[in-house]
This record gives sequence, structure tokens and C-alpha cells, in this order.
Amino acid sequence: MILKLSQNRNSNPSRHLHIWFTCKLYRVRLIYRFWATLSTIKRSIRRTRRLD
Repeated sequence: MILKLSQNRNSNPSRHLHIWFTCKLYRVRLIYRFWATLSTIKRSIRRTRRLD
């Protein structure tokens, strides 16, 4: 990724960096959302198990 960035320095590095940063941010948000959903499911399963 860094190698590609140094190669594209002559074109528009700020635009390339912005796209890369947005992609990374989106990926982090997606992982966080997935983890939050997973923990919520685990909590609900635990609650159901306690009731039975």
C-alpha cells in the first residue's frame, strides 16, 4: 500500500490517501458493528438460557 502511494505521488497523493483512508475507516466501522451485534446476540442467548 505504501509502495503504491509512493508510485502515485506524481498524480494526486491526497486523493489516493483519502480513498484509502475512507476504505480503512469503513472496514473498521463494519468490523465494530459486527462485533457489537455479536456481543448483543451472545447477551440475548445468555438471558434466554437463564430464563429456562
